[in-house]
Amino acid sequence: MKNPLLEFYRDYLINSFALINATGLSLLLDNEYSHDQITRFLSSDEYTSRDLWVLSSRPSAPSKRTTVRLSSTTPSRKSPTAMKTK
Repeated sequence: MKNPLLEFYRDYLINSFALINATGLSLLLDNEYSHDQITRFLSSDEYTSRDLWVLSSRPSAPSKRTTVRLSSTTPSRKSPTAMKTK
């Protein structure tokens, strides 16, 4: 059985635009996996980027999957004209 953490990690790598770490992935997954679990998983074997891609691309039996939505929106700021008082 494939470890679902592998797919989460792959997606995290693909969709991140900054430095990544186990704590960041843990927070993104609402602590479903602790940063220690993520670190132990990554330390359990020596993976290359090709290994991770091949392992996570293998077909598996249908399962209930957790969806992680990454948002690229930023909080809006009031325009200078909207801040003017009457």
